[in-house]
Amino acid sequence: MKNISRRDFIKGIAAGAAGIAGYGLVSNISVPAHAEAAEPDESVNPSWLGDAPVITDTDISETWDTDLLIVGAGNGGMVAAAKAADLGLNFRIIEQMSIVADSRDFFGAVNSRYTLEAGSKVDYARLLGELSRYASGKCDQRVIKVWMDESADMIDYIAGILDQYGYDVVFEPDTGVETSGTQYYCSPQQHTASARPDSEYAGKGRNQLLQDYIEKKGYSIDFSTGLVELIKDGGAVVGAIAQSGSKYIRINAKAVILSTGGYAGNPEMMMARNPLASKLMAVNFNYIPNRGQGQKAALWAGAAMDTEPAAMMFDRGAIKPGVDAGYVQDENGNCILGR
Repeated sequence: MKNISRRDFIKGIAAGAAGIAGYGLVSNISVPAHAEAAEPDESVNPSWLGDAPVITDTDISETWDTDLLIVGAGNGGMVAAAKAADLGLNFRIIEQMSIVADSRDFFGAVNSRYTLEAGSKVDYARLLGELSRYASGKCDQRVIKVWMDESADMIDYIAGILDQYGYDVVFEPDTGVETSGTQYYCSPQQHTASARPDSEYAGKGRNQLLQDYIEKKGYSIDFSTGLVELIKDGGAVVGAIAQSGSKYIRINAKAVILSTGGYAGNPEMMMARNPLASKLMAVNFNYIPNRGQGQKAALWAGAAMDTEPAAMMFDRGAIKPGVDAGYVQDENGNCILGR
């Protein structure tokens, strides 16, 4: 990540490589769907997906041209924006909300310099096996390996930025093995960022710091601008249609990074795509704006979705007999706790 060039950054995205490894993988949909994936039945779309919106040229109010479009100013999108800014790329980053997304407090890295200095080297093979077990085998180990191979460089990159804001990366070697009560492999990989006493940016989230970082380099985030659909030319994605208020914007781009989060904020999609999690849900800590728009846009463009889901579930809830669990919507359509 430290030595990647401008050309390689764009080339890596367009070729389907991992342009950035870090806070969750940054999805890229700038190539056709995986050749090994089964062809979806296009005769009818499920209700949660619906049909792609029909936006005509007469509906377009503005047109933007850029080399790189980043969709989503969250944990993945903001790191992508920081690296793109370092490379001096011509890019735009859009975000459906009016502020950057909340920062993930903890982030994992395998055998970072902080880990090795603490004498807590991660067993690579055991961790790969443990993460596969945790996902019940419903995972692509190649994707996990990308993170495992590049996460240490990611930590070094982020640490260099955070240092400019008076923050230190802190490694937490206590994996809880003594109290876990299991034989599972709890690898030492957890890192956090802590503000130094003299930092004038104390209390700021990492994504807020990254926003300031790219703004000082002359870039900005297009807030209140949400993804509507991706634009294709033949088999390749060449941009997107976005919406800001009542106007539609066509964004022509050589490469597109989707970093739009999941779909835990969409009850219908959750119950259709991950019914077991929906039935067992006792407490829901989803990020409300995560309604699956990125996944929908990708599917409309021809991407393939995993046939089986693998949810992160912590068995720490208790429901009284006769009380319904699962996803419940409030009057605004937001997911709330089980009732």
